[in-house]
Amino acid sequence: MDKIDKAEFDALLKMPFDLEIMGRLYYQARELLLSHGFGFFSPKKEERDKFIAILLDVTIKISAMQYHLKTYAQHEALCIEQMKSKCGADSYISLQAYELLFELEAFMFQMKSALDLAVKFLEALFPKRFKTKTFGDLGEDLIKGLEKFKKDKNAKVEIVDSIISMIRDDQKTWLKQAITLRTSLNHFKTIAGYNYQAKRSGDKWEIIVPRIAGLNVLAYMETTYSNCLKFIQDFMCLVIGMFLPKGLSVGVSETNVSSVGEPLNQYIKFGLGITTPSVDSSSGQIIDHEEKAQQNNRGDRQ
Repeated sequence: MDKIDKAEFDALLKMPFDLEIMGRLYYQARELLLSHGFGFFSPKKEERDKFIAILLDVTIKISAMQYHLKTYAQHEALCIEQMKSKCGADSYISLQAYELLFELEAFMFQMKSALDLAVKFLEALFPKRFKTKTFGDLGEDLIKGLEKFKKDKNAKVEIVDSIISMIRDDQKTWLKQAITLRTSLNHFKTIAGYNYQAKRSGDKWEIIVPRIAGLNVLAYMETTYSNCLKFIQDFMCLVIGMFLPKGLSVGVSETNVSSVGEPLNQYIKFGLGITTPSVDSSSGQIIDHEEKAQQNNRGDRQ
């Protein structure tokens, strides 16, 4: 083990270890960027070290999201049990649970922080060539930065367009709502109490849990956590695809077979491929296709 690998290993030992998080982020990155590309590609030490440092920071943020999600679920279950134990026959009880609102706020803060840090993957691999620093304006700042980057003479335009398309799709399905909700939470405590309610009629219970913007909070947190982790995995891999030399591409693995083995294989979504030139039948021109980087890269989010 060389000094760089030992430093990474020491850093990993100090971090909370979750199989899915580490599989989708750290081991996925190793599969693409650090596996030496069929023996003829290896990133420079400076690029590699900076990328890994950012990757570990992102991993900590995702781990923090998971921590707040689990804590919320545990506290919610406790609140419900407390209400049931205090609620007599044919009665009603309400319980304020602001500590759960605090967990939700912390969860959403870590989500936005994870997205902001993920943008820095571009800065690590394209120093002085990519200026956008955060996931600002609901992702629009990143899209503008990518549009500008397309003018770079070495930019892989098809992959850049794929990233922009992915962001646009995820904005519609969850990103805009999540980031907007994070902002609105700053004002939520002045709008209403964060209450759990229980109604008992004979042996039957009706449990009413807090909702924000019409959403069941715990279910929303679970979906947002999953979406954020998978989005960052896809974004990271496509950024690596932008960075790879001509002849190498990133594509969705069809076999779920990676160099790390089970049980991590199930989370290694992308693999390296060799780009094969083809001939355009209408023009006779030779074209290098990057379709694999664009296929099925966001079909697993809700």
